[in-house]
Amino acid sequence: MDLSNSSAQKVPGPESRRVAVRVGAIGGKSVDGKIGNVSRSPKSLLMAVLWTSALALLSIPSFAAKCLPAETIGRTGALESGSARSPAASGEPKCSTNHERDQITIACDYTQSAASTPPDGPRIILNDAFLSFETGSDNYMHLDLTFTNGGTSRIEENRKVYLEIDDDAGHNYMRRPLPIDLSTLVPNAPLKISTRLLSGAFRPGHYIIYLWIPSSDASLKFSSAHNLLLSSVGVADRTSGLNKVADFTVAPVEGRKSGRLGPLAECGQGGAA
Repeated sequence: MDLSNSSAQKVPGPESRRVAVRVGAIGGKSVDGKIGNVSRSPKSLLMAVLWTSALALLSIPSFAAKCLPAETIGRTGALESGSARSPAASGEPKCSTNHERDQITIACDYTQSAASTPPDGPRIILNDAFLSFETGSDNYMHLDLTFTNGGTSRIEENRKVYLEIDDDAGHNYMRRPLPIDLSTLVPNAPLKISTRLLSGAFRPGHYIIYLWIPSSDASLKFSSAHNLLLSSVGVADRTSGLNKVADFTVAPVEGRKSGRLGPLAECGQGGAA
């Protein structure tokens, strides 16, 4: 029933006034609800005013809050309650993290790092990343990544790319190979991958998400000096040989036991993959 046109009209009479209230349209017809004779006494007039005011209040439309999906929040960077945006200097990665109970959604944009000399050969850039996963139980992580070859030629070496999650002490909690072949990247043609990865529960603590791109030579796979570093500002870590994508924190939940007792058997880059 549409009450948006509610109004009150006074119809004069010889001994009294009749108040006509337009209630609204029902079935396409206007309905006038008439309140009987109202005497001229202040008390009766007050009652008429109160009736009219009550009906007018009913005509005010109510708006229900609409919640955006976590994916939309992450991609647009909207920061809801429990969200945080990583502080970023000019050119640094710009990430927004949304926490909704056990669900974490991270969206990041990156800037190409300046080359000291004109590029001569391949130069792989991470443009953006999107992750959505749960921390309280085993689940499938949704992952989107976009890469661009900002160089002048393709990579000759077919390197595997891994997503890994470590804690601040360097203990590895997750490592998964990604379905991407960087050698197919032609110069200046972005390539986006979208995949799902099996992810376990995480204990309360702070974690860092990396891309590990080791050498295709088995004897050099765990040599950080031979890892591929991406040409995006604030991503490449030359000390560890890893590429930092983002980080997140899992807060303790009272009364809940951790879904995982500790890090995986392999730690850092020295374990099997």
